Amino acid sequence: MRASKLASAVVGLSIGAVACSSGAPAAIFVAQPSPTGTSANDEKLDKELLGPNPPQAPQLSAPVQNSTIQIDGMTRSYVAFVPKDLPKNAPLLLAFHGTGMNGELMRAYTGYEFDKLADSKKFVVVYPSGYGRHWNDCRKDAKYPARTENINNVEFVREIIDKYRESRDIDPKRIFAMGYSNGGHMTYRLASAMPGQIKALSAVAANFPGPSNNVCPAIKSPMPMLMITGTKDPLDPYNGGDVVVAGTSYGKVLSSSDTAAHFAKLNDNTAAPQDTTLPHQADSGSTSVAVRNYAEPGKPPVTQYTVNNGGHVVPNQVFEAPSQLGPTTQDLDAPPVIWDFFMKNSG
Repeated sequence: MRASKLASAVVGLSIGAVACSSGAPAAIFVAQPSPTGTSANDEKLDKELLGPNPPQAPQLSAPVQNSTIQIDGMTRSYVAFVPKDLPKNAPLLLAFHGTGMNGELMRAYTGYEFDKLADSKKFVVVYPSGYGRHWNDCRKDAKYPARTENINNVEFVREIIDKYRESRDIDPKRIFAMGYSNGGHMTYRLASAMPGQIKALSAVAANFPGPSNNVCPAIKSPMPMLMITGTKDPLDPYNGGDVVVAGTSYGKVLSSSDTAAHFAKLNDNTAAPQDTTLPHQADSGSTSVAVRNYAEPGKPPVTQYTVNNGGHVVPNQVFEAPSQLGPTTQDLDAPPVIWDFFMKNSG
């Protein structure tokens, strides 16, 4: 069963109006925490974001770790789960949160499903926390401090990877990145800045920046890519255009279809894509999920999940995002689908 929805009004947050692609108004919580995300107010903010009945963290084989790393004189934090009896050469998954969140909230927003998968499948999952609850991604027009101060998140990620290579003997050839919203845009930066080091990526509710809004060098290395987007996303428009949060533009993005085609071209997938539809669940309401696969022998695949009437959410079976972010479907359980995609393309 799902956890209760977030409270519709949250102390310590400002509620700004944004426009969805259909032109209908929507609302989204915009956090205003301390830059480092370590104040007492931030702790209160986290509790209020999750509401009075947050999803319950699962029983795991080992404790969840809250750790820090020094980067450019700053203390950067992350949450990690390393399962008991982790074998050598295990995979590493980096899961990046969205705007206004942190690593701990990303665990909850994905229904703690990556934790449970890591426990059963024996891999390490790390949830880094951004600077001021944002990531310095590739979007030139984003104005939050992580971007305007040009925070070196890539070095932060490199240090995390190095730590687990040294302490846990993770497999350097099986390092994966997934991200939600701003975190999805962070995975695009990693694909550009760390060619060959990230084996595959998944971006949820994050279309690729438009050419005039992209400050990152072109991605050179083909890689498997899975994306999940909703046609009723009120922030990152499914059909492309301006990403607007609380009246502030983060610049233009491509459409979801053009994002998938961009990566298919990068991977030299020239054959026509194959389209299917996932089985519809009774409690999915008006949502449905279409799947487009770009795949050719010997070439990294691209898979695009379109949640018809879906919102700016990570579809999962445990946690339902606030209604201001749009509907969540039950036809797609994103965390195991993402992990299965990574494993199928880890050779």
